[in-house]
Amino acid sequence: MLRIGINSELPDGGRNGYDVWVAATEVTVAQFRQCQPDKYIAEDFSPSPDCPANVVTWPQAVAYCNWLSEQHGLPPFYPTDREELLRWRATPETLKEPGYRLPTAREWHVAASGGSETELHFGNNHQMILRYDWLQENSQNQAIANRPVSYEKATKRSGYQSAPSRPVGSLRPNEFGLFDVYSNVVEWTSDVGGSNASEREVRGLSVGATLEVFYLLQFQSGSHAPMVEYNSLGLRVVRTCETDKGRD
Repeated sequence: MLRIGINSELPDGGRNGYDVWVAATEVTVAQFRQCQPDKYIAEDFSPSPDCPANVVTWPQAVAYCNWLSEQHGLPPFYPTDREELLRWRATPETLKEPGYRLPTAREWHVAASGGSETELHFGNNHQMILRYDWLQENSQNQAIANRPVSYEKATKRSGYQSAPSRPVGSLRPNEFGLFDVYSNVVEWTSDVGGSNASEREVRGLSVGATLEVFYLLQFQSGSHAPMVEYNSLGLRVVRTCETDKGRD
C-alpha cells in the first residue's frame, strides 16, 4: 500500500490534513476469494485470478474490508448489522478509524491524480492513458495467462457495452505508484450517491470504455444502488494512517 496525503477544506476556510494508505492495485479475484470462497465471479470478464474481482455489491465490498481488518488485527471499520450498514455515512470522525475501508470520492481523486498539477496524472494528452489504463483500444484480442480473450463473446453476454478486465498492475503506475486508476473495473467508494441517498458513489471506468468515452466522462461522478451486480464493478481498499493528529 502507498501512503498519500489528503487535504480537505474546513468550514472556516482552513485545511485539515491526514494521510491514507492506498492499495496499489484493485482487489483481485484471488484476494477476494480468500474472504468469500464461493463468491460468484463473471469469468468472461475476469479470466484469471490476478484480474480484478467483479460483480461485487457494495455490502460485499465493505464485508471484504472488514475481513481484511480482522486479518491485520484491526477492528472492523463498517457496521456489521445490515440495516445499520445501509444507513451508514462517512464523517470526518469515522474516517479517523484505523480499519480497512473504501476510499471517499475525494480520496479517490487525490490518489488518481498522482500529485500532478494537471487534471490527469499523465498530462493533458488523453492518448497517453493507453500506457497506464485498459480501454477498448488497447485491450482487444490480447491473451491472459495463455488463454485467448474473446472480446466479442464477453461483450455480447452483457446487456451493456463491456469487455474483459486485465490482470492488475500490467501497465504503468501513476506517480504515486498506483495501477489502473482510471480504468479496469469501476470502483466503489464509501460516499453516498450525490442526489440519491440510497445509492453509493463509484469512480473510474471499465475496460469496455473507449478513448472517446474516457475523454467525455473522465471526471463525471456516478452512483449505483448498493445491491447492484455488474460485471464491471470492483473495489480498491484504503486505510487511514494512524497518527496523533492531522498533518498541517
